Amino acid sequence: EWLSGVDSERGLWPIIESPQAQWSQLAISQIDDQWALRTPAWLARFRPMDDSIDCQLFLKPDDYWDFNDVSDRCPEVLSEFLEFFQRVKALPTGTDPRSLEPLPERLLQPVE
Repeated sequence: EWLSGVDSERGLWPIIESPQAQWSQLAISQIDDQWALRTPAWLARFRPMDDSIDCQLFLKPDDYWDFNDVSDRCPEVLSEFLEFFQRVKALPTGTDPRSLEPLPERLLQPVE
């Protein structure tokens, strides 16, 4: 009952069941030229170089210290993160990334 609140518009269920709810599972950060995209299952780090992008991928929450780069073992996950990163980076400054298409489910779920 506490999830439904006083009425259906102010409770938590509309937020949880919303198509936008998956965005609460993504954090995007940028420091200088380094970017990080974090979901409950993954951390992807990108650093654009002159003619390429240095990419790292870490399995979360298992790799607490970001020690084991699994980008070579999970190329399909890295590819999806890289595609999403490029769409985020192409957005005009100040644009909400929630305007992009939803994240692929694979980026929100741990590998089995």
